[in-house]
Amino acid sequence: MGTFAKKSMNIKFIRFYNCITLLIIVSLYSCKKNDKFILNENFDSNKLAWIEESSLFHCIKIDSGYYYISNCDTSSSTDFSSTTSLDKSYLYNLPKSFEICTKIKLLYYKHENASFGIILNGASLQYAFSIHRVGGISVYEYDNNSKKENLLLSRDSEYEIDDEVICKILINDGKSTIYIDDYNIGESKFSVNALQELRLFTSKESKIAVDYLTIKRTNKRN
Repeated sequence: MGTFAKKSMNIKFIRFYNCITLLIIVSLYSCKKNDKFILNENFDSNKLAWIEESSLFHCIKIDSGYYYISNCDTSSSTDFSSTTSLDKSYLYNLPKSFEICTKIKLLYYKHENASFGIILNGASLQYAFSIHRVGGISVYEYDNNSKKENLLLSRDSEYEIDDEVICKILINDGKSTIYIDDYNIGESKFSVNALQELRLFTSKESKIAVDYLTIKRTNKRN
């Protein structure tokens, strides 16, 4: 083999080696960047078997990248409609510090006190993080054993909810902190160490569209 051919071959090998090295670096960086996500749901499909059904009381479906939840009960038998996924593996072995984030759009409401948000269930304790259309934010704790409900947090925001909001819930060391559009609403206790269920809900005769839902690891906060 001639000198020119050897040099050409060496150059090709170096370029190939550099490309492989670059791909490995990019791959490792991407994995490191994304490994914080425990759940990254954009509702482009239904791999986690989110409940979809239509009845006299509600209509729940995934369509065009949104999870639509509609309560259509005109009687007094229900106060809200809630839904969850059948696959709950993303709740297994959650770290002590994590963040739940979702973007929700309020599409329709009949009652001025309409609300929507997230419910987190433990074995007997339930925590409801409610976003009210008139701007109020509240966190309730319900004990299924004692059948008692406690208001843990109640705040008024400066604007009415007439479009969409980004809600973040930080769980850390027995406490929860709720943010609405990056505004710190407040902190309350959170006495569940192992979650059994995460539910999305909307109140009586209202409709919401959930754009995404994520859970990711966070650094422990003091």
